[in-house]
Amino acid sequence: MKRSWARYQALGAVGFVHRLRGRSSNRQADPAVKEKALTLYREKYGDYGPTLAAECLAAEDGVSVPVETLRGWLLAEGGANRAAPLRTRSARPPLRRPIEQFHKPLAGDISIREN
Repeated sequence: MKRSWARYQALGAVGFVHRLRGRSSNRQADPAVKEKALTLYREKYGDYGPTLAAECLAAEDGVSVPVETLRGWLLAEGGANRAAPLRTRSARPPLRRPIEQFHKPLAGDISIREN
């Protein structure tokens, strides 16, 4: 708390802003790897989905990229193969014919149902 107060005294409200704000992440992929992966995707694997493309990039081209990272890059670029949206169940199931319609009396049928 003393360091925060000292920083506030010295810098004012700006002293409370995190000092790593605006810098790139340490976990960010190398821009050269990103460009190589996207170039190979466009040239060789354009009709593949992100999962298969990531597997092929790793196996055939030696470019190891996580699937979700590749998916994010492709979405940001606008070139991802988006799957069709999943169909949702309708609120009401289709009506079924009552069982009585299927019941056909046999010759000696003595059931209570009226046909």
